Amino acid sequence: MGRYKVDYALGAADESYVQEIRALGARLTAQDIIARDAAGLFSREAWKELAQAGLAGLPVSAEYGGKQASAQLAVAALSALGRTFADNGLMFALGAHLWACVDPINNFGTQTQKSRWLPGLADGSLIGAHAATEPQAGSDAGAIKTVAEKTATGWRLNGLKTYVTNAPVADVFLVSAITSPERGTLGMSIFVVPRITSGLVIGPVIDKAGMRTAQMSEVHFDDCEVPADALLGAEGAGMAIFTATMLRERSFINAPIVGVLQRLADQSMEYAKTREQFGTRIATFQAVTNRIADMRVRSATAELLMYRIAWLSDTGQIRAEDAAMMKLHSSEAFMASATDAMRIHGAFGYTTAAELERMQRDAMGALLYSGTSDIQRNIIARAGRAMEIRRAQ
Repeated sequence: MGRYKVDYALGAADESYVQEIRALGARLTAQDIIARDAAGLFSREAWKELAQAGLAGLPVSAEYGGKQASAQLAVAALSALGRTFADNGLMFALGAHLWACVDPINNFGTQTQKSRWLPGLADGSLIGAHAATEPQAGSDAGAIKTVAEKTATGWRLNGLKTYVTNAPVADVFLVSAITSPERGTLGMSIFVVPRITSGLVIGPVIDKAGMRTAQMSEVHFDDCEVPADALLGAEGAGMAIFTATMLRERSFINAPIVGVLQRLADQSMEYAKTREQFGTRIATFQAVTNRIADMRVRSATAELLMYRIAWLSDTGQIRAEDAAMMKLHSSEAFMASATDAMRIHGAFGYTTAAELERMQRDAMGALLYSGTSDIQRNIIARAGRAMEIRRAQ
């Protein structure tokens, strides 16, 4: 099976579902995103509606109440949401819930863990978070300091996690911790920890520039005791689970942004067709249309890359560099198109009412989360070097 013979077609039922999600996004956009962004408020009402539409449980097996969507259907639905829904922060919160918490439990959890957590996570009554990042350990997951010591009944966790997306609203956390320091990265394990666990302390909401409606905070573990069955996968399998999780997260978390890119290009074209300067519409100015052309190219290439990555995932062919390409290109395209849209709209684009300054703030976050653009470039370059070595042998 070739890696470039890609079939993007959706069945009639799946296409109908995608259109339902697009309509849902348009309806939810009527809510006051400007005020919620300014206050940094997470919308539980919108979350419930997204969950009722099946989005909170996209990858979850039908046995546990999920949509059991293929990667191709998942990204199609999420990009359709981004096409019409104005709350980038809530879409990011949904992505963190899906790909960093729900998906790993679905893929690596025991039957007991799946039965306990997946139905609530899929129907949106529970919100998930992944506590991995620490002050000294971001993309370098092997540098974490949080430890889990064995007890008579399970494990005792101690450590500090930071920049944990969804932490202020989450009901369950996946927590990476060192269980065997002498084994290096093979000594990392991951635990499923309920919010109500004694010793788990959630810090205040971290104020940030963009994605403000996706709340994040520090999470402290102070002699936090969990039972033996809180372990996700085998003891010492944490790095393998984390790597597999990041592969999927980087592949799919920016699917909504693909829809946003289409919306920015269309919005800018519509504005250029009505805005007049020097007695003519600015859509006749080559400087303006060149920017719109660049926006359309970014949108089209991001969409093609998104579907290719989804197809590679569904067919078991995806590699780390594939996911890195998707994450890099879509993030950089978001920043470039948000900036172009603001320039096309001029002074109005700089106002809060235009909602483009928020787009630019949100786009900056995309360059950072799930591994910065520079980390993605390193992954791609490393894969290229490895390929050249293999060819030389």
